[in-house]
Amino acid sequence: AAKRGQPIEMANPSFVSDAAGELTGWHKIEHASGNSYTFTADKKAPLSKPSSLRIERHGVEAYGLLEQRVPTLPAWEGRTVRLSGSLKSAKATEGGGALILQARTAGSVILAHDHMNDNRVRGDQGWTKVSVQVKLPPQTGQLLVGVILEGPGTLCHTARLVARRVQACQLAERRR
Repeated sequence: AAKRGQPIEMANPSFVSDAAGELTGWHKIEHASGNSYTFTADKKAPLSKPSSLRIERHGVEAYGLLEQRVPTLPAWEGRTVRLSGSLKSAKATEGGGALILQARTAGSVILAHDHMNDNRVRGDQGWTKVSVQVKLPPQTGQLLVGVILEGPGTLCHTARLVARRVQACQLAERRR
């Protein structure tokens, strides 16, 4: 159980790929039929080692999302959680790229969310620091954390996702 100032566990926040190229601990979601986005560990030009996430659209679907669920504790209710990192885009038009943070019930009902709707990364932008935050309402059982690209282009995300309760609690790699 994470206390104030101690890590909140998360699987593979550095986007390290396994031998098959899969990003262990992360779930790939594409709108409708899929087969329109690639999700890879970019080791050639990461912002920090060992790799950054790269999402690229090569088909017609509306969005590609890489996400995972992080369990919460009842004691966290009423606290604000912040997810921050850096994004870089190339030829990202339409919806652009964003971090996603949702407070959900254990049954996945969305209670609160921040999808960077007012400050998406679009066009050709170098590494830009961004963050999203939500106050955890009663009944929160999990956080959905993710990175999304809506529309054409390429989006890269820093090698580490860091979420903090406003009182300095950070997200760290899940111990195996």
